[in-house]
Amino acid sequence: MRVGGNQPLQAWFDEQPDTRDSASMSLSDKYNSKAAALYRDKIATEAKGKPWNAADSIARNHVPPRPAASVAAARTGGNGGGGGSERFGNGMTREQVNSSKEGYFAGLQANNASRRDDLPPSQGGKYAGFGSTSSSSSGSRGGGGSGGQDLLTDAMTSLGAGWSAFASVCVVCVRTTVQPRVVRFR
Repeated sequence: MRVGGNQPLQAWFDEQPDTRDSASMSLSDKYNSKAAALYRDKIATEAKGKPWNAADSIARNHVPPRPAASVAAARTGGNGGGGGSERFGNGMTREQVNSSKEGYFAGLQANNASRRDDLPPSQGGKYAGFGSTSSSSSGSRGGGGSGGQDLLTDAMTSLGAGWSAFASVCVVCVRTTVQPRVVRFR
């Protein structure tokens, strides 16, 4: 606190062009401003015992993020300054972001289309959606009118696997805790 503090910060805000009227600014806008970035750099530099100069500051080219109100207006289609001409924090317009996103997912789909159908995705096969099975295994289940039988078979398989896992845990428990204590009592 030898370098910073609330009063020096307020005086700094009053001197800076983008925060002269900081009393009417929201906290988010105030503390994400260029003036705040410069002050943070100034404090960090002076706390290390080094001289600070605004012209050499790493924060001299700071571009504050868009205020939350204009981001919400752009998302909802409100008049936040021209719709598609507004720029996000990364400098891209809405159209550029959408185009980039569409290109990215088109590339993923093209890559997926070239994969094998007979392998699961974890082994380099084609991804067909969450919970999907490969086409070779779906044909072996009958696929047609035996849906109720498949459901019963799946339920019984799950129950059997659950009981098997429970029994395995019980065996380990008996071997590691019960048997050694029984031997000591004899």
